Amino acid sequence: MGALDGRDLVFLEQLLLQHKPRTVAEIGCASGLSTSMLQMMTEQYGGSNIRSFDLAEKFYGDPDKYTGYLLDEVPERNKTKVKLFTGHISLDLWRYYEREQIDLCFIDACHLNPWPTIDTLAVLPLMKPGGLIVHHDLTMFRSRVPLYATGPKLIYEFVPDDLMISPDVEKEGGLISGLSTREVVGNVFAIRRPLDIKKLALKLSQLFMIGWDVERRPNVDLVSTEHSDRLEHFLETEYSPWFAKNYLIGKNRYLRSKDRSEEAT
Repeated sequence: MGALDGRDLVFLEQLLLQHKPRTVAEIGCASGLSTSMLQMMTEQYGGSNIRSFDLAEKFYGDPDKYTGYLLDEVPERNKTKVKLFTGHISLDLWRYYEREQIDLCFIDACHLNPWPTIDTLAVLPLMKPGGLIVHHDLTMFRSRVPLYATGPKLIYEFVPDDLMISPDVEKEGGLISGLSTREVVGNVFAIRRPLDIKKLALKLSQLFMIGWDVERRPNVDLVSTEHSDRLEHFLETEYSPWFAKNYLIGKNRYLRSKDRSEEAT
């Protein structure tokens, strides 16, 4: 179901062992596979506190299973503790963290544009300077309808090179030996949180004005009215009215596009 593969795990483990984050957040738990991998890998260097957040109560790949069900199959760890919070979106992280508290955030939730941008802007002020925001499914923009999503790719293109960390594919070699891998290469990347986040955040806010991925399930809004109102208020108060304006421009374009799509069908 698009979970982490061997290449992704090698990249993530290298980041973890190099930076040794003590406070880890995950946005998008799903089955709990990535959460359990984070738990096992952080245990190697002394452990961390992991909080994983997901909007869904049930695993999207199998409604008979609850979100994070694989965590029950992971042997208990002494150094790394995991807490799962369902019914949460990225804006809810502010209930659990103070500013500049998160060392590493792994974002692997809704990949449709603009959700990866929303998640990034929501967590950015909570990241410690130099902390890492990791995005998964960079190559999902290449997938066929209805599986494609452009969110991670747009972020990848907009983030300055000096803040970007990408896998060193040439050095993966033997490191992935014995691990299950897909044909997809370079499907994950990390952003380093700069000391001053304003320039990066303003650049990312422009992504709201690039075409949103129209949700392909009938009668489902990409951003619900409740979440949209919260997001607009957050962008205006945490950043500036310009951010909220950029978001509303994109939202209105999306709604018009969605209306035309529904009329055509």
